[in-house]
Amino acid sequence: MTIAEYLATFLKNSGVQTVFGLPGGENVPVVEALRQAGIGLALMHHETSAAFAADVLGQLTDTPGVCLSTVGPGAVNLAAGATAATRERSPVLAITAEIAASWLPNVTHMKVDLTALFGQTKGSHHLTPDNTPAALAASWQLAQQVPRGAVHVAVDPETAVLPLTTPITLPDPPEPEPFAPAVVEAALPYLRAAKRPFLLAGVGVEAAGAQPELLALAEAWQIPVAVTPKAKGHFPENHPLFAGVFTAYGDKALRQALNEADLVVGVGLDSVDFVTSTWNSPALVVNLAEAEADDPALRPVVAVNGRLSPLLAHLQTIRQPRSDGVARAADIRQQIAAALVTPYPDTPGCLKLHDLIAALRRAVPEETAVTVDVGAFKLVFLQQWRTNTPKSVFVANGLSAMGYAIPGAIAIRIAQPHRPVVAIAGDGALLMYAGELATVARLQQPLIILVVVDEALSLIRLKQLRQEVAVHATEFGYTNYEALAAAFGLSYRLVDNVATAEETLREAAGLTHPVLVEARVNKVEYEHFR
Repeated sequence: MTIAEYLATFLKNSGVQTVFGLPGGENVPVVEALRQAGIGLALMHHETSAAFAADVLGQLTDTPGVCLSTVGPGAVNLAAGATAATRERSPVLAITAEIAASWLPNVTHMKVDLTALFGQTKGSHHLTPDNTPAALAASWQLAQQVPRGAVHVAVDPETAVLPLTTPITLPDPPEPEPFAPAVVEAALPYLRAAKRPFLLAGVGVEAAGAQPELLALAEAWQIPVAVTPKAKGHFPENHPLFAGVFTAYGDKALRQALNEADLVVGVGLDSVDFVTSTWNSPALVVNLAEAEADDPALRPVVAVNGRLSPLLAHLQTIRQPRSDGVARAADIRQQIAAALVTPYPDTPGCLKLHDLIAALRRAVPEETAVTVDVGAFKLVFLQQWRTNTPKSVFVANGLSAMGYAIPGAIAIRIAQPHRPVVAIAGDGALLMYAGELATVARLQQPLIILVVVDEALSLIRLKQLRQEVAVHATEFGYTNYEALAAAFGLSYRLVDNVATAEETLREAAGLTHPVLVEARVNKVEYEHFR
């Protein structure tokens, strides 16, 4: 068995059905081995998009999503996406080619130090006839260990066709450590004494699969619960104890409540959970996480590392329920909802962002998966959109890389072809990776691409306004999105007023093929959040 064949067999046996990538000549042996193993190669149009798709698939399945690129610029682009996946805490295996050793004396270009390039991921291995089985097993396990992230493996075309020279012996996966009640002893005095505690759930809840225990703990203690963007949906947002999303705009009431709490109990909190800054609340923090609970960005008074599900279950009975939790949560929700409604008059040919989000929520089924790109609209969406389902909202937050939504939606459509999916992208993000519209067109499956059109990098423009400098190099002209959709063979719809928004979006949701929906908003709206 050659190294390429073993790589493909390993992935197949690990449950991989699709690899996202943009191959080069140096990948030919690996691509052929994947084909012979029955693994699909979803051809993307940018390597970073391939990593974004693998990132979302990793979150969706809790096993590494796999992406592939060639050497040189392909590897550089893939490294950007793999670094993003690591900061998003998504399990990913990033496979690149590399230049064969025999070629190096005569190669004058496309040379790059792959180990250094992927230095912001969790690790990098170069496959050889001696190390391939062990290196792949270690990489697969490392990507899934908390905090999850991307791991890089490289193989050159000459090595890929060599046979393995060592027996195939794989290490056993590490056994999870049993929960020991003693690990929480130092936190108990704080947890029992708090008069106005608050639960704040972070990205670690997903990897731990601790959603039921989080809900049970909140109900046992009867205290408000907030989530960070990466934990959205991991606590039901129709629950009377749900208070809101800790993000960057529209959450003033939530931040004030957290400041007034005498204890914030973090559940899976991680520094990548915060949008614009580190944690700056004066409240004491006890952080409970599967690993790295003592993250210095949180400055916890007590950090408890342990398996989250049994840890949260153990804590349910250590204090009596509060009588004011539901009222506190409701008050915060009401204040947040009021803050998201902008006071500006209607603009002809546009609709307000909160009206657009409300219309979309009514138009699509509850089980709809939504991928959300980076932009000013994201911050309003995170607060206003309501979901009660884990793994229903996928958002770039840790590295906040633009271009995330469409590749992420492609990954969901491939993995769950019967699930409704909406990709929400700003016009700036869409234009960065517009080539992926061709990938969408090839799928020919139902998918709504909702483009929020404001003709600006509105989040950066907003920061210019806040700093009282000139608005410069953040506004761009209009793109004909109807013509763009037609160029790729996609359907097109326009949403430019509140009266017909829901009807148009409902029609788009009923199509049996992909559609690009242009939603026009006025960028002046965002100035409400200055």
